[in-house]
Amino acid sequence: AIAEFSAGSVAGLNCGGVIGGMLAERIGYNTVFFLAAAIVIIPFAFIHKFMGQYEIKGRKTSNESALAKFANFISDKKTIVFLVCIFAPHLINGSFLEYYFPLFASGNNLSQSDISRGFLLNGLFIIYLGPVLTRYATEKLGNLKGIIIAMFIVFYALINFTLFGTIFASFATIILLGIAESFGTSLETTYFLSLEGIKNLEINQGIAYFSLMVYLNRMLGPMVYGMALSLGTRMGVGIIGLGVLILLLLFIFFSKYELRRNSTSITG
Repeated sequence: AIAEFSAGSVAGLNCGGVIGGMLAERIGYNTVFFLAAAIVIIPFAFIHKFMGQYEIKGRKTSNESALAKFANFISDKKTIVFLVCIFAPHLINGSFLEYYFPLFASGNNLSQSDISRGFLLNGLFIIYLGPVLTRYATEKLGNLKGIIIAMFIVFYALINFTLFGTIFASFATIILLGIAESFGTSLETTYFLSLEGIKNLEINQGIAYFSLMVYLNRMLGPMVYGMALSLGTRMGVGIIGLGVLILLLLFIFFSKYELRRNSTSITG
């Protein structure tokens, strides 16, 4: 369900991004912004009409205070390792498409329409591969292995751009990032919501924590890529890719250590 939700969200974002980019070339950015502001009323009306009757399903939690639950969340080693080594790098590297690619493409004389088509290309892989690959990864690999494979694809995508540094390589990187996101985001969301520090929260609170982490890392993404630009177009991305690999290896090491420790405690 999370995969299909992500696919639907990306489909909407791509429609808006591509149409907005094409309109910007013809009627100007100011007009597009005013038009977007006027259209915002449509989702408000839609939510009021069709979603007002839905309620958030509750789940059994402990009687601890909200402060105690938050303390459990931030003190859980498994949570911290996941957020630092997997969640943050994956979201930060979304800025390759949202921040880095438009600058790189503009510097190579691509039009706004061509840049919008790059966003569309990334989205198409998420939309059409997401539900299929998520189902396959869940059934055949499991969350943990699926997440690791997704992050290896992110690493390979960045190294691909570092090695070649061409417009074609940037589009290939966008495609690979789309493939990684198509199933990686869903698996990471499920993994995050199953962590001990989150399972003890109401589902709406868990999603709120999840959203907080998402937007915090999306805020960090342009900063990281901005610093990467100061090191050079290709070298900066290569350093980010190396950082992704190091954090991924740390996550694999910690996961194996946890599995070994749990199996030992069960045997004992």
